[in-house]
Amino acid sequence: MLDNLNGLILSTTAIAAALWAFSPPALAAEVGGATLEEIIITATRRAENLQDVPQAITAISERDLQDIGVQDFSQLAQMIPGVELRNQQAGKGSLAIRGVSELNGDNLQGGAGSSVGFYLDEMPLTMAGYLPDIKSFDVSRIEVLKGPQGTLYGEGSLSGTVRLIANQPDAADYAAKIDMTASDTAHGKGNYALNGMLNIPLVQDKLAVRVTGFAQKTGGFIETTTPSGALTEKNDNYNETTGGRISLRVAPSEKVTVTATALISRADRGAANIAKLDRTVAQSIQTRGDDDIDAYNLTAKFDLGFAELLSSTSYFKRESAGEIDQGGLVPQVNFVFGMFGIPIIVDGVYSDQWLETKAFAQEVRLVSSGDGPFQWTLGGFYKNHKSNLGFTGDSNPAVPAAVWISISQYLTGGALSIPDALFIDTHTKTDQIAAFGELSYDVTEQLEILVGARVFKEKRDSTTTFSGVFPVLMGGPLPGSFSSSDTDEIFNPKATITYRWSDDILTYITASRGFRSGGQNDLSIFVPGSDIAYAPEKLTNYEAGMKSTLLDGRARVNVALFHMDWKNLQAVVAEGPGGVGEVIGNIGKAHSRGAEAELTAQLLESLTLNLAATVLSAKTDEDTLVPDPSGGAPILVPKGTRIPNAAKGSISASLNYRFAITDDLSGFARAAYSHTAGATNNIARSTKTPGFDIVDLKVGIEQEAWEFSVFANNVFDEKVLLSRTISDNLGDGAARYFWGSPRTIGSNIRVKF
Repeated sequence: MLDNLNGLILSTTAIAAALWAFSPPALAAEVGGATLEEIIITATRRAENLQDVPQAITAISERDLQDIGVQDFSQLAQMIPGVELRNQQAGKGSLAIRGVSELNGDNLQGGAGSSVGFYLDEMPLTMAGYLPDIKSFDVSRIEVLKGPQGTLYGEGSLSGTVRLIANQPDAADYAAKIDMTASDTAHGKGNYALNGMLNIPLVQDKLAVRVTGFAQKTGGFIETTTPSGALTEKNDNYNETTGGRISLRVAPSEKVTVTATALISRADRGAANIAKLDRTVAQSIQTRGDDDIDAYNLTAKFDLGFAELLSSTSYFKRESAGEIDQGGLVPQVNFVFGMFGIPIIVDGVYSDQWLETKAFAQEVRLVSSGDGPFQWTLGGFYKNHKSNLGFTGDSNPAVPAAVWISISQYLTGGALSIPDALFIDTHTKTDQIAAFGELSYDVTEQLEILVGARVFKEKRDSTTTFSGVFPVLMGGPLPGSFSSSDTDEIFNPKATITYRWSDDILTYITASRGFRSGGQNDLSIFVPGSDIAYAPEKLTNYEAGMKSTLLDGRARVNVALFHMDWKNLQAVVAEGPGGVGEVIGNIGKAHSRGAEAELTAQLLESLTLNLAATVLSAKTDEDTLVPDPSGGAPILVPKGTRIPNAAKGSISASLNYRFAITDDLSGFARAAYSHTAGATNNIARSTKTPGFDIVDLKVGIEQEAWEFSVFANNVFDEKVLLSRTISDNLGDGAARYFWGSPRTIGSNIRVKF
């Protein structure tokens, strides 16, 4: 870690020296007058200066998003201190904040809860293991709230919350912009991203509509092949996404605003971003998938004078379908056919999987107005969530239903005729209701005390229908169905003490709690003696922090120290025959402790420096037994085992430089470096993924109405290995990894009208 820190210091110094050397002579005279722009956030449900909020929050403005050049949040995650996205893949993956994420990421049946909340404005889009691929174009800022957010954001914000705040319709002026990017990825194909926005005032100062559209294609860089080498597909991990947002805002008076928003996204995807170190992977079939998102929200705000009343109504629907390769079962399937004398030899085994989720959410919130010593927030929340997860076993070549029927009749003495290899269909319904509130009081001009709480109740019902010859062959149950239900009631408190040493420096201490829903083991029928349900995860955070604005507004330094107690960790604790019927259980306690620091400094009027660092220790606090992913005897996970996908630390630095070329033409340059330490991959075995270092460069020119730039991301073509998969490569048994993007070089043009 020290070597990396020294490298960061040397790299930053070298970049600064280079920018200084190539700057105009007048640059030296710029020191002293420039100040950082104030960042206004709404993470606390009221508009406040980021530096006045006693909480660890990273806020990225629209200007910063454009400078970085990201298309969605997944590309930004590794740049934010304390945030990791280890199994990155478009539309999938679990965020970890401060080392806390879903340990049962390979089994998310039964409507499993999420560890990190994800919102677009007031619209919750949270799905465990399925990070939505929401584009960041025409987004005014992104807010990342670190630590449990159980009071204001409730279930699903165990370790933090991510909020994308979109630009809203403007009834005063017409506006339009186009953003186009073309690039080429090393070892792969070309990519493009097209974005457009149109804002139209329909009734001056009263009614406006804002439409955003996007089309993006990532060409892919991984080669898939069958174990025999008979079928090879280059650049197979492609991703094509199209869609858009439309918002209609009406303000009939100064005290009433109503906004209706619709988000539509359609994605077509190839293979996963999984490969060996040579960027190849063996699969028994070519995998493909679709991912459709439809989300709608109606938000109404009423200024009551003493408070603002807000009502947010949301409906979210997501449908994903695709094939999952299970080529490791080819020998078993062929053995069964040989045992029964069936003249069929398969070279591919897979499952067709589908997931449909629908969620209706209603929140009503009352937030106090004015500048008095008392400030308060009160609210209520209701959510109805339904999901349907299922899969069927299949093979290449396809096996006729008559073959499965004949085998099943033989196994059951003619009692049953089962027409398929495997069929599982799970329907889950969850109802949540909560009441929440926060109250702060200024004891003196310097001292503030805040207390808050959320009372939460959840009821879950689940029904699974199952069939198939293979469960019977493996000694599992005969075709049938299984139903279960469970309830949870949780109280989440919060307390913060803030001391403001001056207008520019505050310190705070916080104790807060978050939680992640429990769930049902829909396939526990395959594992006799297993528990039907598992309890919610709970996390208590103890945090001390400082926020400071220094050098007459030219620098911001924010620091946070934290210790989090994590209880009832959810993980796979048992498996049925042949791996069918993974059972989730609570495996005990863990902790995550560490420190985060962020520095932003306006070194010169045209030169801005950003530094960030995280040091983290996340380990289990109890001995426990979990299944061996390779199928052997259960593995003892001793106390002190590192939590998977939690790096010991990360550091990043960037320099942004803007300079005048002519009276109306400017230039800009950006250089960024980040280091992410290595991590373990699975709590059941000690495999590790190495750390990685990434350097990004960007230069361009701009006028008021347009901007053109060229960029190189991952300049040195570092192998960005995000995490190691549980299963190894078919045929040679080599390790497989989730990959981040290799070096990508391209250009971007933006035009405003």
